Amino acid sequence: MNTSLVTLLEDSLLLLKPTLTLGISEFDLIALLKRPPYSLFDEDALRDPLMLFQTHFLVFHALYKLQIKWRESGEGRLDIHTTKILLRDDIQPQNIPLQNKDATQAQTHLAGLDPLASYYLNLDNLKGTSEADVAALLDDFWRQMAGQKLGVPNTKDRDKACDVLKLDKQDILTLNSLKAHYRKALLKVHPDRGGNVEEAQQVIQAYRVLLSSLKRV
Repeated sequence: MNTSLVTLLEDSLLLLKPTLTLGISEFDLIALLKRPPYSLFDEDALRDPLMLFQTHFLVFHALYKLQIKWRESGEGRLDIHTTKILLRDDIQPQNIPLQNKDATQAQTHLAGLDPLASYYLNLDNLKGTSEADVAALLDDFWRQMAGQKLGVPNTKDRDKACDVLKLDKQDILTLNSLKAHYRKALLKVHPDRGGNVEEAQQVIQAYRVLLSSLKRV
């Protein structure tokens, strides 16, 4: 499944963690994600009702994934509502990671987080179709929301993005190699590892530019 947009959303939301500790509405959060340096969403695309729903679903999907991550690490409890999204510092680390739970434990765990968690964490609910259809939908969604026409970005932007991610401009770009360089570059500059927000935003933007140049698979 093409989860590139979900990955970008999660990474962007991690950078916005200080904002989440203050509290923000879904509307204002999407507004932030529409603006540089994130530029994940396109204003015109959001005028379409279906695209607006897809935006809401994917933002909540990423938020619920972070809710689990922060709950298990003891970083806080992420309350998720359309009117206010707030990270509270009032929780202890969970003893059993979600990925190590059996089906019953996982279901109970999700219900304890939020009754809507299991719905938003299942990407099949984005559109009641097969996994392949959901992957295609995410791919189309990413390309539209990125505001990119199908094809490659201009040479200057692509070369700059390659420099940021330490990619050889002459190499044939693949999704796997792009993801690997992106994760490596982001780990080096992430604020949680001693980097800074500006550098992390540059890495995310570079990934977005190069991702748009890949052919649909």
